[in-house]
Amino acid sequence: MSKCKHDFAPAGQGMSVTVRGGNIDQALRALGKKMQKGGVLKEFKAKKHFIPGTKVRRTEEAKARGRAFKLEVKKLQKEGLTKDEAKAEARLTRSPR
Repeated sequence: MSKCKHDFAPAGQGMSVTVRGGNIDQALRALGKKMQKGGVLKEFKAKKHFIPGTKVRRTEEAKARGRAFKLEVKKLQKEGLTKDEAKAEARLTRSPR
């Protein structure tokens, strides 16, 4: 029996699904959804390869900029602009990195 070099399981957390009526396919789908929602898959990818802190911060900042842009577009749409006009206006008003 060989020992595993990497431990991918989050500490202190367990995940389970119940198999109803012997339907394993449905249980596997449910488990996949739970893992995705819980961020386990993202954690697997993060542990697979080392990601430097600067790259993590850069990607988080880029995601935050995207969320802010999306909120700005929605706000402009509520003011009466079309989606394309709102996007153009939001691009003009957003601050550079």
